[in-house]
Amino acid sequence: MEMKSALTAIVPLLSLVYFVPKVQAQTEDDVVINEFVVNPASGKEYVELLVVANSVDMQGWTISDVGTRAGSTSTTEGDITLPSSATFLASIPQGTYVVFELSTPNGGTSTLTEDLSLGDATPKTLVIKISTSGVTTAGTLDWSTNENIQLYAGSRATGVLVDQVLGGNNSSYITGATWGDNDGSTNTDNINGGSSVNGSSAIRFVPAVQSSPAGFRDNDLGSVFVVDPSSYGTPGTVNTGVNDAPLPITLAGFEGSIIAAGSAHLSWSTINEVDNYGFEVERAARNSGPFQKISTLIPGHGTTNVTQHYSYADNSPLNGTGFYRLKQIDLDQSVHYSEAIAVQMERAPTENVPRRFVLHQNYPNPFNPDTEIRFSVESTGNATLRIYNAIGQQVTTLFEGVAEAGKNYAVKIDGSSLASGIYFSRLESTGRWDTKKLVLLR
Repeated sequence: MEMKSALTAIVPLLSLVYFVPKVQAQTEDDVVINEFVVNPASGKEYVELLVVANSVDMQGWTISDVGTRAGSTSTTEGDITLPSSATFLASIPQGTYVVFELSTPNGGTSTLTEDLSLGDATPKTLVIKISTSGVTTAGTLDWSTNENIQLYAGSRATGVLVDQVLGGNNSSYITGATWGDNDGSTNTDNINGGSSVNGSSAIRFVPAVQSSPAGFRDNDLGSVFVVDPSSYGTPGTVNTGVNDAPLPITLAGFEGSIIAAGSAHLSWSTINEVDNYGFEVERAARNSGPFQKISTLIPGHGTTNVTQHYSYADNSPLNGTGFYRLKQIDLDQSVHYSEAIAVQMERAPTENVPRRFVLHQNYPNPFNPDTEIRFSVESTGNATLRIYNAIGQQVTTLFEGVAEAGKNYAVKIDGSSLASGIYFSRLESTGRWDTKKLVLLR
């Protein structure tokens, strides 16, 4: 009996592991190879990465020019692996340039200075050298005329290939553990077509406007790059003539939900803001637009590193599905757009409308002291709705019992006895679960 009681007590904590946000990036929407230099006339070769997602954990990542995933015995190929535990790599913000200085110089000196502190600079830059504490090397990593260079989340042997560049006549690429030709690759920057990487060249890629990770075009088309002969490039700064400048804001989330009949609630947060004049909410019937403004200006907070929370209620939403995006306006009146999100007006379940398992975002959010959570389940059966704090401790149970399929439930939270901070709601029913983040602000 004691063993059963102990297991019951820790189950919520074990379950919480599945919905604590993870920051390890594993797609090219998160980090891209942005620039590199081959055989510079002075200084050492480097590879520059641009962090596109926010709060990316790059601990233990590897840059490699080894010709095969299984490894190479050649001393002219090698790996650079970042420290597996380093605070400066644990949560890298969007818009950061990470510059790896490679081990092979064409001159005896380096033009780069190690810089592991992001500080308050815009754009933010990390400069990592072979001599940086915790960095490990195997073989010799350098750029040559015909070369592959790979970026792995983790080690080359077991990690995930995040991005790769093909140089000159080297036209193979990696998909998982398999090598093949370049056709159909979705994670390779192919610079073979029409332009060779020559000696003393800087190669910079040309992304689209970095309005969101989804809006950052990858470089896999074989044409979105520029070769600058006899140039050391621009390590750690915005590429000349292209638009890869970081956003004036870092958007931590943009969500929408139906909170009542005929009302759609939108909420979003920023982790930092630079000269943010404010936001306007735009809506369209299709994801492709056209979008129209539906709100007045929602004032921003200028320049701040403090997390800010915003919300807007659309009290006249479209029938069916509406698509919403944010128009962010700088103090100089330049604008940026978020990725669009879809919000669907609910209808009573019928034979032609599937019943859904849905945990809605609480409203209002942030809240003080009260808020409401709505949910529904797709199959009649036992259901629980609980609240946990940020370290996985159960705070309260809001619902526990049989929930009817297709019925809309609404429960209220009285947060008057809770401390200000982040909480999580968790709905479980018939083998399914979902979570949402709640923010209590005093």
